[in-house]
Amino acid sequence: MRKTGKYVWLFIAMVAGVVMAACSSDGDGETGGVAEYGIKYYNAPSYVGRQQGYWYLGSESGERYIELTPVTTAPYRLLVKATSERGMRALDYLKQKPAPIQQVLELSDSILQVWSDKYLECPSLYVSDSYTSSSSYMREDDFILIDNCIIISLNDGETIDAIRQKYQDVMELGRVREPLHQGNTTRYTTYFFDTNLSNSYEVLRLAEEIYHRADVRWAEPNMYMPINFNTCW
Repeated sequence: MRKTGKYVWLFIAMVAGVVMAACSSDGDGETGGVAEYGIKYYNAPSYVGRQQGYWYLGSESGERYIELTPVTTAPYRLLVKATSERGMRALDYLKQKPAPIQQVLELSDSILQVWSDKYLECPSLYVSDSYTSSSSYMREDDFILIDNCIIISLNDGETIDAIRQKYQDVMELGRVREPLHQGNTTRYTTYFFDTNLSNSYEVLRLAEEIYHRADVRWAEPNMYMPINFNTCW
């Protein structure tokens, strides 16, 4: 808010206090505690009901679509990741476990696993809901979390330059893993891109878009199984 004079500022502050009080109800869009972080809580993610998943290219099974189903019942098990300095301060706030936060597990300086009675969103935080899948590598009670990182492998003879140029506004190349040859198995060069997207639904959509490019062998989001929080890939 911009200051426009002492009396106008006082009036705005009084109005803001009324708005904040109204936001303390249980309805969707509830503001969480410190308004400066922009944390809001919802009964369910906005992307519930939309098709979600990723394309998997197996060495023997071939191409198949792995459908993912977001968990929409409380408590939500969320991956929450800071994307800026302001996001780091928002994580510090969440560590205090303000309602509706139930439990917080610190996975790194910038990543939390959060149990909450409501789904949360924040402009300076990346948030992934937890997902179940019918995939054979997951048991019935397993779930995965989607990182804001997309892993890409290119077809022979292609370079990563075109992808970096096209998607420079939404993702940046973080690291490259060189080819690995073990017996009859070959892992091709893989590129790890960090995105600036807001949630897991957006990451899944972007990974699918990139997967269908002619120069791409496969593209998947980086995923975690919180049982031991090791990457699934």
